Amino acid sequence: MRSDDSQNSYSGMAHGRGITPPGGAGTSSFGPATVPPIKIRITVTGDVDQAIRDYLIKLLLDDRPEYGLPYLSFPYGGLPANAENFQFLEDPSKVDQAYDFAQLANSIPNYDSQGRWGFTGNQLADQYTHWLDNFVPPPISITKEEQKQLRDGRKYCEKHFNRYWDYRNAFYNADNEYEAWLQMPESERPPDYEQKLRDAQEHLENARQEWEIKGDRSEYETQYAIVADLSRRDPALAKQDLREQMGNPIMSGPGEFYWTSLLPSNAFDTDQAWMRYEVEFASDNAAAPTMALLARRALDEPAFTLEEIALDETRVTFEMARLAIDRGWFSDSLLASTAWKWVDSTPSNPLGGYPLSDGQPEPHGHLVMIPREVLFIRNKQIESANLARSLRKRMQAAPDAWLSFGPFGLGVSHVADFSLTESGVEAPQMEYFAFLCELVPTEPNPNWNLWPN
Repeated sequence: MRSDDSQNSYSGMAHGRGITPPGGAGTSSFGPATVPPIKIRITVTGDVDQAIRDYLIKLLLDDRPEYGLPYLSFPYGGLPANAENFQFLEDPSKVDQAYDFAQLANSIPNYDSQGRWGFTGNQLADQYTHWLDNFVPPPISITKEEQKQLRDGRKYCEKHFNRYWDYRNAFYNADNEYEAWLQMPESERPPDYEQKLRDAQEHLENARQEWEIKGDRSEYETQYAIVADLSRRDPALAKQDLREQMGNPIMSGPGEFYWTSLLPSNAFDTDQAWMRYEVEFASDNAAAPTMALLARRALDEPAFTLEEIALDETRVTFEMARLAIDRGWFSDSLLASTAWKWVDSTPSNPLGGYPLSDGQPEPHGHLVMIPREVLFIRNKQIESANLARSLRKRMQAAPDAWLSFGPFGLGVSHVADFSLTESGVEAPQMEYFAFLCELVPTEPNPNWNLWPN
């Protein structure tokens, strides 16, 4: 990361509906076709899936302190996605599509030490509604003038959320593009490398200025900080405002839901949100690390290992987009505070019989984490003679199964989702690669000084 801009960035995830974000961001000619891949060398000392998780967390969050306790959750064995199923991002009439995505994005994963994601029926909207209905605020309040500040700040953040995040994402993409050129090995640099590096640096500076000016960055972050502070200082008023903000669920064919979206909303229409990555693996041991070739008969069934594939002379290239989950009905600025409790909370038992999270290293509770972003990948090229040989032998053994190579989904062989080459596999299928979540600290965790004895 070449810029210190990210050090001052608030997450701001709590505001904005994001059905049709305003235009403007992401209009440059940069993208995966014009930018060299970001090259990654992952040293595996034990479990290869854990090594990938650890590296991605560092890559995605290093110098970007949006999340206090990040947790990367992989759909083990891959989870296919189709751009056609995201028309609702720009067409609010596609409510059945929106319902399907909301069910997936608002499924609260169970904590898993290996980071394996699985769909759960525990929905964020249900837990959030339970919290709003049942939490007890302390008898503290702010002045009338501060109440107006709080509501004005909330309205400002709701109105400007989409624009802020569009330009924020454009800035981070430009930063990644600049890093890709900056870190390119000398042996691979084209004759016009210096000019391309200057172009990337200019693109980064333009993206930073657009975030500041067109994205209203400074004012948005100021207003978000005001909302967070005043919400904690008048929880009773915040409770009323948050209930109004949540509103009523939307009806669809499959059922009721709360609108949940992705930013930027045009990520599946252009290449601007996508970056290319090239991953190679190394080991501290003499033996090459291995990655599992997995099969799954149905998406709601667990994946099973067909074979462990040695990763010697293996290179994985793919395009990845990092998209923010937008929930206009949700805010955690008060939820993640000490200014609330349950009726049954006591100093000796603050969780009151209904922990959102017990805050342990392997947490348990009804809301142990909040999915914040989705990582999608597509256009996977896996150079691995070992994998290609195994697939040629084993495709007939699992003809109707969804196949994946570790976290990299391949597809279903009999419908030509992927193709074998002399050196490996090409799999263009888009997939949900991971959910970037934020672990919830111990909640409830009331500050008893706010309640009279």
